[in-house]
Amino acid sequence: LSQLQNSEIVNALHGVGVDVRHCVFLAQPGSQFCTVAEAALARQSGVDLIGHGLVMEIIMAHAMGAMVSAFALAALQLPETAPTALRRADVLSTCQFASPDFIRGLRLAIPEIVKVHQASASAPPPLPEPSAGDILHEDYRRIKEPRSPLRSRLIRKNQPE
Repeated sequence: LSQLQNSEIVNALHGVGVDVRHCVFLAQPGSQFCTVAEAALARQSGVDLIGHGLVMEIIMAHAMGAMVSAFALAALQLPETAPTALRRADVLSTCQFASPDFIRGLRLAIPEIVKVHQASASAPPPLPEPSAGDILHEDYRRIKEPRSPLRSRLIRKNQPE
């Protein structure tokens, strides 16, 4: 979303008591929680939050030209100082506690965003129409490594005829 639209959301969330801050987010694939050592290493590297879930999809949507805005709920602020490891039940209880405030804030922000968009005479920029294959070819380069004789035999053995 635009800076103005993001500001509307941040202001609305602040108005209902949700503290919104810009952070450095480290996205990890998978659904496991990080260890205490991983959290400490990430913090030394300047990371504020470590997470997973839809973060990778949000990054890909942005890379494909979609207008996105992401808000992350921090379930545990300092995992390396916590007496016990983070559990899924802790995350769920944090989400249940914070969800009503987030919904109230978004209900305040969305009508304002719509008003601003309708008041502006400019149309939204058109989104690019590349296929996923085009994007992957542009952004992802497969490294061609020499095949060992064993690897070549395994590949031939596992290919259907």
